[in-house]
Amino acid sequence: MANILNFIKKIFLIVKNALQKASDWVIDVLLKRWNFIIFIAIFTIARIALCVCVKDFVSGDFAQFLNHWCTGINKNGGFSNFGNVVYTYLDGNNNWVYSPGYDYSMPYLYILTTISYLKPEHYIYGIKVASI
Repeated sequence: MANILNFIKKIFLIVKNALQKASDWVIDVLLKRWNFIIFIAIFTIARIALCVCVKDFVSGDFAQFLNHWCTGINKNGGFSNFGNVVYTYLDGNNNWVYSPGYDYSMPYLYILTTISYLKPEHYIYGIKVASI
């Protein structure tokens, strides 16, 4: 029994030392090495600048599906009728064609449903902000 307790104490000591070294490394990288912080700041600024530059770009996925799904979700009551139906624009005559189901995960559908409460011209910005 004493051997098992000594073995467990050694394991805890090894884990404690490993966690101490890891936390020392994290503190060293984040607080003492300003290069890392400067890199993250530059990366973040570049990412935001890129997003601003392409804010009006409309992808094929948005034009063919996401925009119409948001409109369909809004027309069907949003969260009050969540997940039951979606109207997808499939033909070239601006006719809404009934299509059951979605092919995105449920968390993304919650995001789309939230976005559907915006004005239709702002759907693209809501989807892009969610993607960021």
